[in-house]
Amino acid sequence: MLLHWLKQAVLAGASDLHLSAGRRPTLRHLGDIVPLAAALVTREEAQSMAQQVLQWLAPAEAPTQTASLPLDCDGAFHLPGLGRFRANLFQHAEGHAMVLRLIPSRLPELASLGLPEAVTAWLGQPQGLVLVTGPTGSGKSTTLACLVQQLNAQKRLHIVTLEDPIEYLHTSGQCLIHQREIHRHTASFEQGLRSALREDPDILLVGELRDLTSIRWALTAAETGHLVLATLHTRGAAQTVSRLVDGFPGEEKNLVRHQLSQSLVGVLSQTLCKTREGHARMAAFEVMVATPAVRHLIREDKIAQLHNTLQTSAAQGMRTLAQDVQRLQTLGQISGASGHSHPVL
Repeated sequence: MLLHWLKQAVLAGASDLHLSAGRRPTLRHLGDIVPLAAALVTREEAQSMAQQVLQWLAPAEAPTQTASLPLDCDGAFHLPGLGRFRANLFQHAEGHAMVLRLIPSRLPELASLGLPEAVTAWLGQPQGLVLVTGPTGSGKSTTLACLVQQLNAQKRLHIVTLEDPIEYLHTSGQCLIHQREIHRHTASFEQGLRSALREDPDILLVGELRDLTSIRWALTAAETGHLVLATLHTRGAAQTVSRLVDGFPGEEKNLVRHQLSQSLVGVLSQTLCKTREGHARMAAFEVMVATPAVRHLIREDKIAQLHNTLQTSAAQGMRTLAQDVQRLQTLGQISGASGHSHPVL
C-alpha cells in the first residue's frame, strides 16, 4: 500500500506525501495541500506503513513490534525505480502518521534557479558565512545543493556537509566531498562542526543552524578560514540577523554582532511563487550583500535600517523580496493572484 501511494505522489509531481491514521492520503502539490480520492487510512494501515519506513531507514535498528515504534523519527531512504525520499514519522491523537518528501533524482542546473548574480559570486570567497533562508518548503536545500554542484564542477576544494538527514547525494568531481548525517555519522551538529574543523575543509555546509551552539561554531568556522554555507528558517535578511544575534545571552550580543559583521558574506532569502500559468513554481529572492554599510548597521545594532538599505542598493546587487516579486509579476512570469485552488486528485 505504501509503495502505491509513493508512486501516486511521484506521478503527480508532488513535493510531499502525507499518510495519517484517520485521514485520507494527501499530497502537497505546487504548495497546496491536496487530498486524494481514497478511503481514510486506518490505524492498522498507518502502523504498518510506519514500520515499513523504519525498515527502509535503518533495517538493523527497526523495531519488530509496531507498539515499540518511536514517537518521532527523521531520516532518508532510496527506493530503486522511485527515487529518494526524506521521511518524518510521528504520532498524533488517532495513531501513526508520516510525511514523505520527494527528493528529485537530478539537481537542476544552477542557472535554471534564476539566482541573482551576487549569490554565485559569493562562492569565490575564501572564507565567511553565506546564509540561505526562507520558510519550510521554499527550496533552501535545493539551492544549497546546486551551489555545491557548481563548486564541484569548477573548483578543487574539500567540502564537508553536516545534514539531518542527507537529502541530495553528491559524487566527488573536481572537489572532494564528504557528507555526514547527524545521529548516523556524528552525534550532533556541535560535534560534527567541532570535528570538521580538524578535517582540512575548505567549505562547510550546515543543513540548518538550529541553536546557539551550532551558530557559535559556524561563526568560528567562518572566522578561521572556511566558507560556511548554511540555512535558517527565517523570512528576510533583517530577521535572519536578528535571529542569529538574539539567540545569545545579553552579555554576548555585542561580540556576536561584531563577529557577524566581520564574517557575513551575504544572505539569500527565498520563497516559491506559482507561475502565471499555475502549472509550476519559481523562486523569488531577497538578497543582502555584506557591504561596508551593511556591516556597519549590524555592528551598531541598527537592524531595522537593513530593509531600507536593501531597497536602495540595487547597484550592489541587493533587493527586497517585495521588489523581486514585483519584478517577476511585471515580466509576466508569476501571477499577481494570492488565492489557491485545492483540487481533488
